[in-house]
Amino acid sequence: MFLLLAFAEVLFWGTEVQLPGQLTHVVRIALSTTADVQTYGVVVLPYSPSRGESLLGVRAATVLPNGTRIPVPADAIFDTVVWQRGEREHRTVSWAFSSVEPGAVVEYEYTECHADGLAQPLRIPLQRELPVRSREVSVPPGLLSHYRNCENCRTHLPAYREEPDAPADGRAVLELIHPPETSWTAIAHELAAQFEAELGAEPVSAPGDLTALAELCRTRIQNVLYRTDNLTFRGTPEPNRSPADTWRRGYGTPHEINLLFAALARAAGHEVSYARVVNRQDLPDPSQLASELIAVRQRDGYAFFNPGVPYLSPGILDLDEEGRTALVATPDGPDFAKLPRSTASQNRTERTAELRALPDGSVQGTVTLTYTGHAATLRKRRAERQTPDERLAALRQEFPGAQIEHVVMENLALPAAPVRISFQVAVSHYADRSPRRLFFPGRFFARFAVPRFQNTKRTQPVEFPFAFSVHDTVTIVAPSGDQRVFQRDFKQEQLWYPPEEFQYLRKEWATFQDAGREVFPMERLH
Repeated sequence: MFLLLAFAEVLFWGTEVQLPGQLTHVVRIALSTTADVQTYGVVVLPYSPSRGESLLGVRAATVLPNGTRIPVPADAIFDTVVWQRGEREHRTVSWAFSSVEPGAVVEYEYTECHADGLAQPLRIPLQRELPVRSREVSVPPGLLSHYRNCENCRTHLPAYREEPDAPADGRAVLELIHPPETSWTAIAHELAAQFEAELGAEPVSAPGDLTALAELCRTRIQNVLYRTDNLTFRGTPEPNRSPADTWRRGYGTPHEINLLFAALARAAGHEVSYARVVNRQDLPDPSQLASELIAVRQRDGYAFFNPGVPYLSPGILDLDEEGRTALVATPDGPDFAKLPRSTASQNRTERTAELRALPDGSVQGTVTLTYTGHAATLRKRRAERQTPDERLAALRQEFPGAQIEHVVMENLALPAAPVRISFQVAVSHYADRSPRRLFFPGRFFARFAVPRFQNTKRTQPVEFPFAFSVHDTVTIVAPSGDQRVFQRDFKQEQLWYPPEEFQYLRKEWATFQDAGREVFPMERLH
C-alpha cells in the first residue's frame, strides 16, 4: 500500500523586466492541504517608500477546484505602515484570499517599482520556500540590448528552506547585467584623476600613525549621514570643497572624511591611493564597484582604511568589505588586492554576571555585556534604528523570564568605542532542587539562549558573516559568603562549512551551550 502525499507547489512564477525601474510578477500556487490554506492563504508584500520603492497594480484571485474564479476585492487589499522613524518608513501590502480551500489555486500579480532604477547587476531569485514547477524571467525585445545573461525559463526548481546561518547568496538567482562599456584600466585612470582633484592643493596635517589618523578622522569629524544621537548633524550641511574645509568645520560626509584621512596620510609621507570594493572582477563596469576605501602603500602590499564609517572598531573594515577584492586606482592603472578579514579576537563579546544566590532558589545581581569589533558595530547600527524604549524591549527579549532594571547602555553613538550594557537582573526559580539541597548552575547566559542549530540535518552550507569569540564569567555568591566562579570561552574562526561538516559544527556549538552545567550546591535554608 502506497500513501501519496501532496504538498503545495508554485505552478508558475513569472517576472517581466521593465524600464525604468519596474518588475512585474505573476504567481500561481496550488494548495493541497488545510495547512497549505492556512500558510499561503494570506500574502504580505513588504516595501520601503523611503528607499524609493512602491507596489502597483496588485490583483489577486482564488480559483476553486471546479474552476470558479473569485477575485479579491480592491478594498480587501491593505496598505499598512509597519514602522516609521523620521524619514524612514516600511510598509506592507497584504490580503487574504476569498473562499480558499484545499485543491484550490491562488494567484496574484503586482508591479514592483524602484524610483532610482533597477539594481545593477539585477539579481532575480528563482527559488521559493515551495517547489517551483515553472519559472520564467522575460525581457522585452526592445530591452535585450541593455542586458546579458538572460535565461528566460527554468522548470522544476526545488524548494529553498531557510536555515540558520545559511549563505546569503545560497538561493538560486538569475543575474541580468549591463554589457561592459569600458575597461578596468579606464576606470582606474578616471577614479585616480578624480581622487587627486578632490584632494586639492591646500595642505592639512595632524600628528600620529596611520591608525591614529584614521581614528582621529572617525572621532573628531561629525559624520552628517549617521543619525545616532551624538553623531546627528543638526541642520543642512554646506558641502566641503576640500579636506581642509572638512578639518576646519569639523563635519563631513563619509566620502569627505575619507578624503581628509587621505590628505593627512599623504602629508605624513605615505603613498595614498583611492580604492573601491569590487563586486565581481570578471565584469569591468563601474556598477560593479561598491564602497570606497583609502589604500596606503606598505612594504608588503596595501593597508586599507575607511574612517568614513563611524561605527567600525580600529583596524577592521566593514562587513561587506572583508575578504573581497579591492580595485586600487593608481595613475598607472588598476591594482587588485585581497582585503583582510577580522579575527575572532577582534570581534569579541564579553559577558559577566555577578549573582547572589537566595534561599528560595532565585538569583539577583549585575550583568555587564561588552561588545567589540563587528559585534559592537551590529549593536550600534541596530540602535540607530530604534527608540530608547525599543532598545530596552529588545534587551529584555534576549533574557526571557528575567527581571531587568536600571539598564545603562554606553557608547552606542560613540565612534570606534566598544558597546557596554549593564543592568540589574533577578531570575526566579534559577536553582535546581533536591530534598535537602539547592544547585545553582554556572551556565547563566546559556539559560536564555536558544540552540543555534536545532535540526540534526542540513541541506545548505553554513556561513558565518565574521569570525568571533565569546567569553563568559559567572560569579555566584551564597548567603554564607562562599562563592564559585564559572568561565567558558568559544572561538568561531572558520567561516564556511559544507553540509557534510555540519555534524562536527553542531557538536562544537552544543558543547559550548552545555559548558557551565557544573553547579554550585548549597545547603537548603529553612
